[in-house]
Amino acid sequence: MRQKQVLMYKNANENLETELQYSIKQKPYVLEIQKEQFITVNICNAAEKIEEYPKAIQKLVWRELQYGCDIEVRQSMFPTTTKHYEKLAKYIEAFFQTQKLIEKMCKRKNLPPIIIENKIENIYGGEK
Repeated sequence: MRQKQVLMYKNANENLETELQYSIKQKPYVLEIQKEQFITVNICNAAEKIEEYPKAIQKLVWRELQYGCDIEVRQSMFPTTTKHYEKLAKYIEAFFQTQKLIEKMCKRKNLPPIIIENKIENIYGGEK
């Protein structure tokens, strides 16, 4: 519960005083709760953590994990041509688009969003 103070003018010539007029019960902000409540998965524990989710979301999570693995492989390889960088950029874009799609689908179904562990740091080569 949060209290709010309101200025009340008793007499214009005297000093201003504050009085407690009413109390406001404030519910936690929904978006802050959703940001704190999410599921992080990696390739080892994804099957256990997403088994309660709909099949469409599960398929997207596995596709995103595959994109993450492809990104790691391409980053570890020595680049030979410009096609290497183009492929890497396409995988990174697909990774982020899939993540956005998963978040939207989870939001529609009122489920906690799924985040892939450590992939964003690996993509950018450091913390974001």
